Amino acid sequence: MPTLWYPYECLGEKHFRVMPDQYSENLEEIFHGAFASAPNERAAYLDQACDKNQSLRRAVESLLKSHEETGNFVDAPLIKQRLRC
Repeated sequence: MPTLWYPYECLGEKHFRVMPDQYSENLEEIFHGAFASAPNERAAYLDQACDKNQSLRRAVESLLKSHEETGNFVDAPLIKQRLRC
């Protein structure tokens, strides 16, 4: 399984952070499930899939938003940036 990089902002700059393998696997699975869901069903899917894990839910929502903004966020190669914050 490829390493997954999580986008975040710090002081107005975009950065990427690598996630632990199990977290990456869960995040990727939930992301694909949410992406496959109809937009009006995503909130209910995330309620069930994230099971009160707000950090996981925010990460999935961030990936969904990034994917929608770029059109292919998960499929595009990411530039690895050093964590500065």
